[in-house]
Amino acid sequence: MGKNGEKTSARRVLILAGLIAISTQLTPATQVQPRRLPSEFGDAKDPKQAYMLIENLAKEAVALDRNLGRIRVSIANGVLLYDFAPAPDSSLASRPARLTRPLEILIRTEAVGRDLRLCMPSQQFWVSRLEQLRGLAAKMVEAAYDAASEDEWLSRKQVYEAEVETKFADLAKQLLAYADKSRLDARASRGSVQGYRVEIRVDPPKAHVKYMPFLNYKRCTAFNLSPNDYWLDLDVGTRTLIGKYHYIAEWPPSLNGPEEGNFEITGEVKILRFHPKAN
Repeated sequence: MGKNGEKTSARRVLILAGLIAISTQLTPATQVQPRRLPSEFGDAKDPKQAYMLIENLAKEAVALDRNLGRIRVSIANGVLLYDFAPAPDSSLASRPARLTRPLEILIRTEAVGRDLRLCMPSQQFWVSRLEQLRGLAAKMVEAAYDAASEDEWLSRKQVYEAEVETKFADLAKQLLAYADKSRLDARASRGSVQGYRVEIRVDPPKAHVKYMPFLNYKRCTAFNLSPNDYWLDLDVGTRTLIGKYHYIAEWPPSLNGPEEGNFEITGEVKILRFHPKAN
């Protein structure tokens, strides 16, 4: 090989070495970083784990909250009543969250299944419909994890919500057919009210009381979330509330504070008082 050929080969080797060096330097910076999940998922790192957690929360809500666990299907005096209305978000969470809607669907499904087992234990026509609803809730959880943006999440959520309401409408038709066959009158009830007007009183007046839906508090525990991100101020005056709540009353230790506990609002509660408990 002549001198010119040797020089050309040497230049090629240098260029190739330079390209390799540049590629090596750029690789770490250009690697695709794992997408960060929304903080509301806490320790639940995948949709399967999250679904199991909210499924347990739904069962607890039906058992412990008289509003969320209200009777959804009943038969009395020749009349079949059913209530498939969704619970308001304000009774589920103190701020919007991706898992709120699938959790609400599971709560509705759990309560309806409980009542149908009591009202018509020998019937099975409703079993597959409730399984379909649970499947849609699971798909919604998967979408909550997979959606890369809030717009994508909202779009996918709306599709699943429409499917859910269609399934409940189909179940209502099945109940009407059962009522007709059993010679029962049937009608949909008006569902739960959105809330009750309650007067909040705090003594001493300058004490700070904060609260959140009890289900929200249980979700913080289940997902290992900080409750500090979900507290709402409960000021003196009139509020619209419904269902079960968790609270902290921040008065000084000399007045046995702070105090933490639960309260529940039904139509019977008109005034809610917070004051230090006696020793």
